[in-house]
Amino acid sequence: MKRILVVDDDPLVSMSIRLTMEREGFETVSADGGEIGLFVLEDTSFDVMIIDILMPHDQASAISP
Repeated sequence: MKRILVVDDDPLVSMSIRLTMEREGFETVSADGGEIGLFVLEDTSFDVMIIDILMPHDQASAISP
């Protein structure tokens, strides 16, 4: 099963993406912001990351390559 990490500071957006991806058969993990996203990436690998690039305090650039 493909694993997806969703990183967004808006819980409603994150939940919407997570539920949509799970309905399509993906294993999905949500992180509420860039710092939590980095923490999750320390222990787990993902096939795809969906990242909100407009998060405050430059959180998105902290985890995007």
